[in-house]
Amino acid sequence: MVSDGEAGVIVTTDNSGALYRIAEAGAAETLLRAPGDMALSLLRAPDGRLWAGTGNPGAVVHIQNELAEKGELLSDVKDFGVESRFGRIDWESSGSGSLAFSTRSGNVAKPDETWSAWSKSRTSPGDVESPAGRFLQWKAEFKRGGRNESPRLEKVSVAARQVNRAPQITQLNLGGAPAQPPQPPSQPGSGAPSGRPDQSSGAPPSRPSSSGDSGDGGRISINWQALDPNGDSLLAKLEFRGKGEQGWLLLKDEITANNYRWETQSVPDGEYEIRLTVDDSPANPPDEVKSATLVSETFMVDNTPPRVVPGRELKVERSGRGWIAGVTLADDAGLLSNAEYCVDGGDWQGVVPEDGLFDEREETLRFRLNVEDLEPGGHTLVVRFKDREGNIGATKRAFRVEK
Repeated sequence: MVSDGEAGVIVTTDNSGALYRIAEAGAAETLLRAPGDMALSLLRAPDGRLWAGTGNPGAVVHIQNELAEKGELLSDVKDFGVESRFGRIDWESSGSGSLAFSTRSGNVAKPDETWSAWSKSRTSPGDVESPAGRFLQWKAEFKRGGRNESPRLEKVSVAARQVNRAPQITQLNLGGAPAQPPQPPSQPGSGAPSGRPDQSSGAPPSRPSSSGDSGDGGRISINWQALDPNGDSLLAKLEFRGKGEQGWLLLKDEITANNYRWETQSVPDGEYEIRLTVDDSPANPPDEVKSATLVSETFMVDNTPPRVVPGRELKVERSGRGWIAGVTLADDAGLLSNAEYCVDGGDWQGVVPEDGLFDEREETLRFRLNVEDLEPGGHTLVVRFKDREGNIGATKRAFRVEK
């Protein structure tokens, strides 16, 4: 820091090589940028001349008191977050002389050959002529007025509006717990969503994340997560169709939440698909709305309880000192998952099929009753069974123990 007489003091504080003048009232202005990346020191010589020591590369620079005929100021690169369209550039200045502005834009943080060329200079505020991009930089060209008079740039502003980009569906889950909020992708399109894109999008299908349980009691829990690169609010629409069908039927639209509970009793048992569409219509005019679509994996709607196969009803037979029971069960839409029995309202006890696994639509149970010696008289055996969709069936058989 060195004195600049009544004008204030001259300082350098950063790695840009910039020199600043700070007035007594605290107002600061950029005087110039010294050669090199860093201005490390300042010296006011006895004859009044100003010297600066710079680094990268190291040098000693004489800074003249007289203003140059012209000079330029290059702004920092402005990041608008996503690709944006630029509107009006405006500035405020004082002093004599003239100012002219030009701009350039690009989609990488550091200007390179992919950036646009500098636009034509303009001497009055107006529309930015650089193309849309995520990053923008302006350049101000100064021309002095009198011998020691220069324009002073006070403020620069650039209007911009983000280019609307399509939202991204990152998860679509059926029957499980609500999906956890996803982390924003580092680049548009990074990360594979759960589900498969609608085939009209031309994108390759991907597999979903699914609990394997479509719901409970005639309900399916549908949960999803979606991101919008512009931070816009989203609306969701759900549609469904049976496996092999062409057209989609509306389930629910204008959904603001990220989940929906579908009461499936209104449709026949069978295999279905869900199509989720999200759009950013709440934040954009109709001609700029963007959307994304994802289709679920095929899943089963099964609201019909499993049943006893006719002619193979529950039977109870004496076997030595014990009792053997047998029954054949079937489920028309899905697979059986478990079975259990009780005698005379006692504790429920689990049983497995003859082949040891619940892995078929039809299963035969044959099991020994695990009860103490039964008293003579009438008794009741109840067998209840459930399929993988949570539907429960039951059957019973009365039998007698003779004295």
